[in-house]
Amino acid sequence: MDPNAPFDPFLPFGGQAPLQPLQPLQPYMPEQTQMPMQTQMQGLPPLQEQVLGTMRQRQGPHGQTLGQSQRQAQSPSSPDDGSVALTIIHETLYHYAARVEQAHHLAYLKPLDQPCQRLESFTLDIEPEPSHCTTETDVYGNARSIFEMYAPHDALRVSATSRVIVRPRFEGITPEATQPWEDVAHALRYVAGGGFRREVEFTFASPYVAILAPLRDYARASFTAGRPLAEAAIELMQRVHADFTYASCSTDVSTPMIDAFMQRRGVCQDFAHVMLGCLRAVGLAARYVSGYLMSQPPPGQARLIGADASHAWVAVHCPGLGRQDDWLDLDPTNGMVPAASHAMLAWGRDYGDVTPLRGVIRGGGGHDLTVRVTVAPDNELIQQTPLLQDTP
Repeated sequence: MDPNAPFDPFLPFGGQAPLQPLQPLQPYMPEQTQMPMQTQMQGLPPLQEQVLGTMRQRQGPHGQTLGQSQRQAQSPSSPDDGSVALTIIHETLYHYAARVEQAHHLAYLKPLDQPCQRLESFTLDIEPEPSHCTTETDVYGNARSIFEMYAPHDALRVSATSRVIVRPRFEGITPEATQPWEDVAHALRYVAGGGFRREVEFTFASPYVAILAPLRDYARASFTAGRPLAEAAIELMQRVHADFTYASCSTDVSTPMIDAFMQRRGVCQDFAHVMLGCLRAVGLAARYVSGYLMSQPPPGQARLIGADASHAWVAVHCPGLGRQDDWLDLDPTNGMVPAASHAMLAWGRDYGDVTPLRGVIRGGGGHDLTVRVTVAPDNELIQQTPLLQDTP
């Protein structure tokens, strides 16, 4: 490839061969499947996570254990800059038809601690108590917890409680002042001997997001020649929001992204994967963001405990935003640029990188699942009724 050749954004990475329709990748299915020796693999869609052991961890944003006085000292009221202090409670309960003999789990339940989102406290309750638990940082900077359980159990429960202060991070941006999208895409293509750029990893196909010709064609309506990147990306987000129907239970974690695209319906995970595929198909870097969205109860009604949900949106690498990291978040499900009501949990190439809870178990048989998510501002008292464990 000639690095000085004119860049054609509608060829893969500025190459010389046309982008051909591809067979959609069969995504890794984190749903329960049969494995040798009656071992079962589990991993759940955004609202179907697993539950884990009788362990309480009280941690600060950097993983240190906090005493009661320290937790109170780290809980200031929200500042007067538009920031919102949110309490997030994410509970999951499993009842198994047969005893689980062994279990290994991986969880992404601790929110990100970033300049635009301060993690004040984090508590993880696990029952029954794991034989081993550790928290580490993955390659993308997310906190992930690893749990191992060697004692037989017929029910698992995990409850993650977080307090974050989120500030509006995109106020005052000027989309029309960002760089032409072709220039950004050209800078991301491979050049022998060129310097390493972390965002390049997010230009490629990933297990849940294939780069397909129909996605490129759909994106081209917004990404016209010379158009500022942020302006084009926001219009693409608005088109996905207008053209697609949000329909609960219309897809599951095993549904290929191209199926959701062709039927023009799905849930927030599908909206995010479709938009990721469109952005990457024109050579841009885009990542998947897992998090929470605070909903508002009807006027005059109290907030319903457990009525909120995990959420997903995208971020596109957009130099010239005037922000430190040059990533612009876009929520195609709601057709909006995220504000202080969006709390970030983790980010990666797609849903598979940041599944809130997955694992491998031996035994278990069938199961009953209950999940509750509550996101509320600090000025609302949350009275949480524990998930029951004595009856399935």
